[in-house]
Amino acid sequence: MANLNIKELAKKNGGVYVSIYLPTHRNAPENKQDRIRFKNLINQAEKELSEKLAIKNPSQFLEEAEKLYQDLMFWTHASDGLALLIDEEETRILKLEGKIPERLVVGDRFHLLPLLNYYEFLNESYILDIAKDRFRLYYGSREGIEAIDTPEVAQNFSELYDDKDLQSDHHHSGKAANFQGHQSKSEINEKETEKYLRYVAKGLGGIFKDSQLPLLVFGTTEILALFKEFSKGELEIYRMVDKPLSSLQINKIYGKLKEILLPRYEKEIESYLADLDKEIAKDRGTDNESLVLKEAPSGRIEALFIAADMGGLIEEETDKLVQNVLSTDGRVVLIDESITSFPMGLGAIFRY
Repeated sequence: MANLNIKELAKKNGGVYVSIYLPTHRNAPENKQDRIRFKNLINQAEKELSEKLAIKNPSQFLEEAEKLYQDLMFWTHASDGLALLIDEEETRILKLEGKIPERLVVGDRFHLLPLLNYYEFLNESYILDIAKDRFRLYYGSREGIEAIDTPEVAQNFSELYDDKDLQSDHHHSGKAANFQGHQSKSEINEKETEKYLRYVAKGLGGIFKDSQLPLLVFGTTEILALFKEFSKGELEIYRMVDKPLSSLQINKIYGKLKEILLPRYEKEIESYLADLDKEIAKDRGTDNESLVLKEAPSGRIEALFIAADMGGLIEEETDKLVQNVLSTDGRVVLIDESITSFPMGLGAIFRY
């Protein structure tokens, strides 16, 4: 599964787009039915491409989907859900953690609402993957996860210290020098690790000094214990996960982030809805469906609030609305009513 930028996908329109969503199963015998249901969706997509959009070679358009159907190993190692977003340029295949509805949409834009629901919890966070001699820092948001450069802090031990055995740190002679010379490699490596982790904690502490976003740290149990100790007074860590990020597939990463950030997201949703009520009371927002649909193409909507069941809109209206808001750099907040009550179903805050 590749990383995904929903905003970029929302800007696509005017061509031919197929969106396939399928709940899948990890174990037999349930996963045997997944492949059959997927084939049914491919067949239905071929029919709609031919009859609805007059595509002459629908099977060619769906070639990568058919290859996926033939890949028995893929279906043996499925996750909780599968999404395929297909256009004339490429086929994007996404393995998802968590439940999604089964859905096929063939039209002139992607159907993104299920993905908004899936990625919504990823408000904003920093993600640190730390090891004994290197780290990688990422920024997570609704648009996906992207690596961040840190020119102020060396991401690899080798970039920081030329003499990796740390012998250059000791210029003593006599017994002290002889003692240093007889240190075991494991002892030297331990010193190297401690020195580097202290450096990283202090360096990142400077970067995150004024940040209000949560910092999640991934790594081995041993490294996390050391880094936690050295981060005291330097970094505020939201949660530690005793698995290296680099060892996880992207869908597993999203699943873990959802597990960690969901409680925080639920509190933020309540705050967002309170802001929506205030802005509506000041005539800087609305819960009028017609007005929302009218203003979306103009870029006037700063934040769109919509229930996960599409707020009473038909699917085509929803897809166009979401596309208009995202493509004009607005924010879409999807409300899961199993988590938070949202009687109005649809609302917007305007730009002024």
